[in-house]
Amino acid sequence: MKPQPISEMSTENLKKNYKAMKLVMGISSGMFIVMVVSGIYITLTKGFGTISILPLVFLPIFISNITNLKKIKTELITRGEIIK
Repeated sequence: MKPQPISEMSTENLKKNYKAMKLVMGISSGMFIVMVVSGIYITLTKGFGTISILPLVFLPIFISNITNLKKIKTELITRGEIIK
């Protein structure tokens, strides 16, 4: 089943997705920061390893989530909905 384009989604569904994605982005931002800090710390103390590249592996996923959140926000704004 193909995902439904943002422009064809109902306003209620967009608001629901926006709120859920905003929460997920907050949590994943915190986890990403922890990964970066721990990767730097472990690289400096024990040398280069698998933990050192984990933030780079998750960076594309993080960027795509940010992009999708911006697309949803833009669509809600064009529909005249107030975003809190």
